[in-house]
Amino acid sequence: MSDKKKFIPEKTVERLSLYRRILKYAKKDGISSIYSHEIADRANTSAVIVRRDLMNVGHNGSSRHGYSVDELISCIHRFFNGARQVNIAIIGMGNLGIAIRNFIEAEEMQFQFVAGFDSSSAKIIDDKFFLIDELESVISDLSVDMVVIAVPHTVAQKVADRVYETGVTSLVNFAPIRLKAPDSVHVESIDITTLFEKSIYFGNIFKNDVCDNN
Repeated sequence: MSDKKKFIPEKTVERLSLYRRILKYAKKDGISSIYSHEIADRANTSAVIVRRDLMNVGHNGSSRHGYSVDELISCIHRFFNGARQVNIAIIGMGNLGIAIRNFIEAEEMQFQFVAGFDSSSAKIIDDKFFLIDELESVISDLSVDMVVIAVPHTVAQKVADRVYETGVTSLVNFAPIRLKAPDSVHVESIDITTLFEKSIYFGNIFKNDVCDNN
């Protein structure tokens, strides 16, 4: 990883991902060029922040023509993974794992689902599905870049420890538990229960504020 990537703030990286989705939707709508204030409006931020963020991918727009949508998509694409394909494996092929696979395959991104693992042979439904016993060898053979963990919390840490041993450095964790990881591995945890509880808590605060003011 370059120093330039290493020191870019996490929030900036998140916004760049959002900008790429915005640009993809704009391209589908037939838009070939776009201004920073138009991106900002769709991203619910400011044009100043958009321009500053996009400088991190080495792309400057024109005050007259704005940004080329195709060129900007390519620049952000290269920023995230050098424009190469990212091979993703999913561990846990229940309803959640299948939904994540379907999302990856439906999105026009550089991500590609290459392997799904489960402890049940009944879930081996095509040649991209494997038993969990084959985890290490398949990850190596298919050059997996990222692993998604969608297993029960009782086995999530054990599974993650096996993944760490393969040398994979990117994990997305959907298990409702905080994983312990070595410093050389980045783990993004998606705790759906916490998201729901935060939403209802703050929603109730706003609701009560409205009621109190009436």
